[in-house]
Amino acid sequence: MKRTLVASILFLVLLLSGGVWIWLARYVAPGVLRDVIIPAVGVFVAAVFVALLVVRVRLLLRNESNSSLDLFFGAVEFCLFVSTFAWMHTELGLQAANDPSGPTIHSFPESVYFTILNFTSLGAEDLVTTPDSRFLVAIESFVGYLLLATIAATIVTLIGRSQPKAALSDDRERSDDAPPGQAR
Repeated sequence: MKRTLVASILFLVLLLSGGVWIWLARYVAPGVLRDVIIPAVGVFVAAVFVALLVVRVRLLLRNESNSSLDLFFGAVEFCLFVSTFAWMHTELGLQAANDPSGPTIHSFPESVYFTILNFTSLGAEDLVTTPDSRFLVAIESFVGYLLLATIAATIVTLIGRSQPKAALSDDRERSDDAPPGQAR
């Protein structure tokens, strides 16, 4: 119950911090203050997302969660995270890789595409960031690595738990009974 409350509070913090981040990108004038505030709040949003991911995984691994509900909220949180970063790229702009001196792209669908490619660490050869948003790409890639590693580790753990213990002990007994010359 305590971890569910923590997850709910972190979810609200994720919503609010993402909104504050977008507001700051829109209304803080370019300059040194913006160059410090935008990455700092981006790191905070990413840290909240990672903390939320850790809480949800711990609930799942301790059998304290409703896995289908947590899966739903995990998908919602991922979509919020991606859309927040995409909105930031929309605000700060993207550029075509083949024409960096061309007009800045402020399209939300293009930004979602760019964010998902960075989050999965595939990279995009057709779009590049503006100098204002280079740090955002680093945050996206780092959190993407953490998310993929966490998902893989959780799946392996859950598969390991699902094997009956009696079958595992029978396999061990058979390998102990094998003659010394045979492979175990």
